[in-house]
Amino acid sequence: MSSTRKKVIVIAVLLITTATSAYGQGSHYWSLQYGTRSTLLGGAIIGDADDLSATYYNPGAMTLLDSGQVILAARAFQYTKYTFTNGLQEDVELDDKDLNPVPTLVAGSLPFLLPGKTRLSYSLLVRYKYKMGLEGRRIDSRDVVSQSPGSENFVGEAQIEEKLSETWAGLTASHRIGSGIGIGLTSYLAIRNQKGRSSRNAQALQIDGNVASVFRAREYDFENARMLWKIGLAWQYRKLGFGFSLTTPSVNLWGSGSLGLTNTSSGVDRDGDGVSEDQLLGGFEDDINAEYHSPLSIGVGVSYSIGRTSVHFSSEWFDAVDLFTVMDAGYFTWQSSGDSTRAIIQHQLDDVINYGIGVEHILSEVVSVFASYATDFTASLPESTSGLSASVWDIYHITGGSSLTIRGARLTIGLGYASGKEKATIPLDFTGADEDNGFIGTGNSGYFKYRKYKFILGVSF
Repeated sequence: MSSTRKKVIVIAVLLITTATSAYGQGSHYWSLQYGTRSTLLGGAIIGDADDLSATYYNPGAMTLLDSGQVILAARAFQYTKYTFTNGLQEDVELDDKDLNPVPTLVAGSLPFLLPGKTRLSYSLLVRYKYKMGLEGRRIDSRDVVSQSPGSENFVGEAQIEEKLSETWAGLTASHRIGSGIGIGLTSYLAIRNQKGRSSRNAQALQIDGNVASVFRAREYDFENARMLWKIGLAWQYRKLGFGFSLTTPSVNLWGSGSLGLTNTSSGVDRDGDGVSEDQLLGGFEDDINAEYHSPLSIGVGVSYSIGRTSVHFSSEWFDAVDLFTVMDAGYFTWQSSGDSTRAIIQHQLDDVINYGIGVEHILSEVVSVFASYATDFTASLPESTSGLSASVWDIYHITGGSSLTIRGARLTIGLGYASGKEKATIPLDFTGADEDNGFIGTGNSGYFKYRKYKFILGVSF
């Protein structure tokens, strides 16, 4: 490219397309709903869970179900779109879209009772399923090397990848302690797999023909198993329903992972003495102990029926998670200088309160319609330098649909829409790149927009 040419060439691709797509962000707790009726009610059923989704929302309601043996299945298909405005420069918009099936919950009642007529149930649910990748490239002419007169031909590339999968397997025991009153406990085994990689590299061709280059990368990959428990209390009295749930912080069982750091530079004169300070750091450690912590949460719900219409309200508070170490690989030694850099990943989460309201109206003995609204606030701390999730936006869910009951089977069909928007610094444009920041730049301020359209199909027996 000619140095006198003023036109800037920008090539940017936002990659969030995979076979499993982005089902739920790692810092959101209400991204997924479970079950058929509960999905249409936005998860606002802590006070009136009447199918096997109660194993998750309120285990105390399980013993109040009419049927002794239920099999529940739900299927959703969602179209997700992410958009960055001002992604690499003013008025440049990056977006991506995807359509994929979303597995939610499979559950059933075991065909026997414990002493005292305590009911047992099982459940398997996808708690998180998330994959996102950002990739950007900028090619232009700019003054990034102070010791070289004029502008340099500059090439910068940045890449961020995140992948998260977490599945909960649960066993629920529920017991009726009075007329319309039930208590229950679900024990969950949570299996989490998470990996990420971020890399940036930049090159500048100086007027003397020498190239200054920088490359930085961090990658991690870990799996973790932990236990947690959900306690539920349900009370049904005529037209009124009340529910309470408490989810314990998780207890780590085992975990293992790997962590790598790379940092190289060549031809960069940081101190201005006319001599470049070439640097090299390459370190990788495997079989590191890996931990993950999830918070205490408390939920309450109430439902009330007026004629053929029922109104449902639920709210759930999630406690903050203090800063903790996910993996610590110790110190990596710079091959170029003998200095040491600690390779560690830490994480923390803020406290949040989500709420949802749903309305159910019975049109006939076989047909009911639903509508709901629910919040899904992020637990990410935008100012924190630690963290495993880039999802700093709040999400708002609107869902509607209907169910048809025939011969004891409930067929549910619905549509959902979710949106979120948040101002964020996007580390892809190399704004302010110079020797002091290793040509990486300071990032550009833009807006991240999240849109999700969901089609719901479910059946329960």
